[in-house]
Amino acid sequence: MENLFQKHKFKMHSGGISDFKLECDALTTKDYETLAFLVSRKMDFNKVMGIPRGGIPFAEALKSYENPNSKTFLIADDVFTTGGSIIEFKKQLLAENIIDNTTDVKAIVVFSRGELFPFVSSIFALNEDYWQND
Repeated sequence: MENLFQKHKFKMHSGGISDFKLECDALTTKDYETLAFLVSRKMDFNKVMGIPRGGIPFAEALKSYENPNSKTFLIADDVFTTGGSIIEFKKQLLAENIIDNTTDVKAIVVFSRGELFPFVSSIFALNEDYWQND
């Protein structure tokens, strides 16, 4: 198993280069179940879908907390850096008529670094003093 925190240069999904990585593949099913429990105490949602590939294990853990009475659609992902993956996924959901422009959409991520969009929440946020590359 890889370490959650890794110090090496890598190319982010956004195309940028970073000198460290949060490797969420290191999180176990039990980790995601605990994180889903934490989210369930603060968020109410009807349906959840995970952004391939990193958000899928998180979404699977969140599914047991879906509430059919809620009107919120939840997008789950592991890491937020620029938000490009969330915007891309939201556009895909619109194109596939899974949601429409009237759907209340929220997103939840395990870790974030950088400024979040208003509809995105993060369980753990890295202080900007530490996430910026020198």
